[in-house]
Amino acid sequence: IEVFFIHRLILSFGSPVKAFSITLVTILLSAGLGSLASGRITLRKLPWIMGLAPLLVVACYFLFDLFDETPASIAFMVPIGILLGFFFPVGLRLLTNEETGGVPLAYAANGVASIIEPSLASLVAVAYGCSVLLILAAILYTLAIIIIFPVVLRVS
Repeated sequence: IEVFFIHRLILSFGSPVKAFSITLVTILLSAGLGSLASGRITLRKLPWIMGLAPLLVVACYFLFDLFDETPASIAFMVPIGILLGFFFPVGLRLLTNEETGGVPLAYAANGVASIIEPSLASLVAVAYGCSVLLILAAILYTLAIIIIFPVVLRVS
């Protein structure tokens, strides 16, 4: 999702560095707010709230062009970032309820994904277009929610 916004906002900001910086700061700050908020919501409600993330990504797919790639399109990033900030803390909560040995593995998997994802996303964007990134992101986040949902029901 970050790579989509970076690629699409380069022209409107006039510089790849500005597009990268603004996108990264906006997504990271809003994801941090989502991470903070996830601790205040009951575990049973979280998958339903997290289900809004793929819906917002699909909405961004259809509505992003209406803003003509202006800096006002940053408004798309904040709600998506907040909802994406829920996924890792919820996964950690579920792992600590099940067993403690999975937490280091979760951090390792997150680190590996953080290294591989930008390169892979850039390759997909160049080969198939930026819009395909959003569809793939929506599919993968939906899959994550489908995997998490039975675990949440069993733990709660």
